[in-house]
Amino acid sequence: MPPSRSWWEATAKPVQAVMPLFELLGKKIVHQGGPGTGQQTKLCNQIVIAGTMVGVCESLLYGYKAGLDLNRMLDSIRGGAAACWTLDNLAPRILQRNFDPGFLSSTSSKIWGSRSRSRNVWGSCCPVSRWCTSSTRPSKRSGMAVVEPTR
Repeated sequence: MPPSRSWWEATAKPVQAVMPLFELLGKKIVHQGGPGTGQQTKLCNQIVIAGTMVGVCESLLYGYKAGLDLNRMLDSIRGGAAACWTLDNLAPRILQRNFDPGFLSSTSSKIWGSRSRSRNVWGSCCPVSRWCTSSTRPSKRSGMAVVEPTR
């Protein structure tokens, strides 16, 4: 059930008060609603990013096995429906054999741990997030979770 209008107005006022600060920090600011809704939105974002990254890596592997010029292949698909930040920014790094994730795996592990708990609450079964949850556990145990990001 959606929150009442009075509840929404009460929670929106503090956000409106600090909106000028938020606008200095980011390009697009969207108040998602009450407590936890921003975190759930972040999880939705991470699911899309993880699925996209898996697809990009798989396409690079397929292209390699098919004997394609991978740079040419990337140039071809970047302008179509597959266009995305991952193709533009991470795929070229992968071709240079730079596999640095650019983020802390401990942060990723924390995010996917939240997703795992959410799945228990909502009863949803999502293959991408299930794979990401299970794939971050070994890196955390192996000590890779302390890798510093590079930009």
